[in-house]
Amino acid sequence: MLSPPLAGKYKLNVDAAYIPKTGVGGISVVVRNDKGELMDAMALPLVTATSPKYAEIMALQFEMKFARDASFSSILIESDSQGVVNDLKKDEKESWATDGHLIDDIRRSQQQFDDVTVSFCPRGCNQRNRRNGHHWEWLDAPTCARGKELIPGLLRRMRAVEEDLKLTEEQKKEVEDKLKMVEREKKELEYEVGELGKQKRLLEEKRTGQRPRENQIWGGFISVIGSWVFGDYDDALCLGQLVDISRWKL
Repeated sequence: MLSPPLAGKYKLNVDAAYIPKTGVGGISVVVRNDKGELMDAMALPLVTATSPKYAEIMALQFEMKFARDASFSSILIESDSQGVVNDLKKDEKESWATDGHLIDDIRRSQQQFDDVTVSFCPRGCNQRNRRNGHHWEWLDAPTCARGKELIPGLLRRMRAVEEDLKLTEEQKKEVEDKLKMVEREKKELEYEVGELGKQKRLLEEKRTGQRPRENQIWGGFISVIGSWVFGDYDDALCLGQLVDISRWKL
């Protein structure tokens, strides 16, 4: 039988399951107030797990994060993993156990609460929670998790996740539209830069008094013809650099 916590505290019963053959597990959490009423309950899969102890540690990490996000200041955490509870209670600055860095993370998380108590709860007292860890999800809250007033926290969180995913898709589409607009603007700017380059070259030619190359050739050709007509052979030779006059006969 799950007993309620002391006045002003929230009680979080946590458990985890581990399947060695597949390397996956599950986490379940039951939250009650000091009246014994169910405040929240959830279960979720643990995609990667290396050992039963690792799964229990990850369950505690999740529970600490959940309590912090829920703005709980005084909590009582019960776990059926005696080894993990003992590691947390050891008086040492840094754990040298296999999963010591995860234990240290939980200890740091405890400092964010006014009052935190982590205690061992035998598996028999936590059996309902344990079955939830194996199943990973509840179709209905089990008898031990039903209080006078059932708050469907899991459903609220599922809806919140769906809303977040929907918002993420909308943001993704909005970003894609902006990228397309930027690409169009880039092409327009490249075209405008090209046009400005042409105008700049024309202005430079006008400023220096130079004519386009094709005009120089035609002008030289006319000058050569004029030189031949008026018999100015030397001038025609000087202009030969613009027009090849070797093909012309007198």
